[in-house]
Amino acid sequence: MEPSTALLRVEKILQHYLGAAVEDNVSLRPYSQLGVGGVADYLVEVHSSAELCLAMATAIFAELPYRVIGSGSSSIFSDSGFPGLVMVNRSRELVTSSSEGVVIAGSGVGLAELLSATAAQGLSGLEGLAGWSGTVGGLLYTGGWCGETKFFDYVREVTLVRIKRPVFRRAHPLEMVEVIALPREKLAPGLGVTLRQQSEKPSSVILSARLQLTHRRVESVISSISQSL
Repeated sequence: MEPSTALLRVEKILQHYLGAAVEDNVSLRPYSQLGVGGVADYLVEVHSSAELCLAMATAIFAELPYRVIGSGSSSIFSDSGFPGLVMVNRSRELVTSSSEGVVIAGSGVGLAELLSATAAQGLSGLEGLAGWSGTVGGLLYTGGWCGETKFFDYVREVTLVRIKRPVFRRAHPLEMVEVIALPREKLAPGLGVTLRQQSEKPSSVILSARLQLTHRRVESVISSISQSL
């Protein structure tokens, strides 16, 4: 059967803006730690906040459902697959300022990677993340709790990409979205709940979080991590 005009249009848009990185008819099982799921119509791995913005904007431009996943620790897919674009967030953007105790972590940064980087700088507060899988974005998405650690206690700002309102056709995909930074007081406790209610075509996607941690001796932080395991 010949592809429909609508399908050809979608594939042309994806190839034009996302290039060879886009795959079609991809099994989702390798992207879920439970090893379940059908086939995604399209899938792209993104490696920076900029690539994530472009992938989301392109899906909107092509009028496709879309979904962002990270490590797959909390991802469950239907056996019927996903009828749109799945974006696998591999962003590893991570900046630490040991003098100020500030950490800016991309949403694709793994919790183990975040803990290792902060511990090496003598930055304390996240020791309870030890032994947990997942990503920064996934933790925020699922409510901010990891064991006894309330991640939101250390979040000072979250940067999102969201659909620009009003929604109408524009010349370039990136003109359909905007990046905003929301301070802590505008986040808790509803951010994760709001995003979870938008499983297809979410109006906002998490790009990064700015954290405020406290100083301790590196040896003390490492000792606390050992006790948490």
